[in-house]
Amino acid sequence: MRKLYLYLLLFVIFCYSESTYAQFVQIGTSTTTSSYLTGPIYRSTATSTFNYSKYAYIYTATELAAIPAGSMITQIEWQKVSGTITAPNSFEILLANNSATTLATGTTWGSLTAGSTSAYNNTNQGFMASGPGWESYVLTTPFIYTGGTLQVMTDHVKSGTASAAIPY
Repeated sequence: MRKLYLYLLLFVIFCYSESTYAQFVQIGTSTTTSSYLTGPIYRSTATSTFNYSKYAYIYTATELAAIPAGSMITQIEWQKVSGTITAPNSFEILLANNSATTLATGTTWGSLTAGSTSAYNNTNQGFMASGPGWESYVLTTPFIYTGGTLQVMTDHVKSGTASAAIPY
């Protein structure tokens, strides 16, 4: 009987130590004015001829204080105001851990993305979330945040049909 209790106790300890907890962390308050200039994709009107966009953001350790180093990022969302684009579009999210505190103007895309991880890449992407609401992306390659600055970059090529400007 004592052996059974020991096995049961070890089983409970094992299960407890192996359990993980998902946590949602929102960065920012969404109190700024929305704009189609802030990304993650650029669409100023339904008929705009600008069909390509690249964005880069940095979130400092202070802004990410609620996320402990070693956390796995599995999903990213942007708050969208309105507008849609039907599939197919190419959309990629790249992530990098670094120590940057600013993004310098004139930096090439190759320099910005050097050493980053392609965490999401879809060549048949639709941007169909109704606004106002959240446009969600479940990462195809989960990313480990190591602490410090998190750099988020997006690369978009529009092929689908846009309904209007898409402010985020």
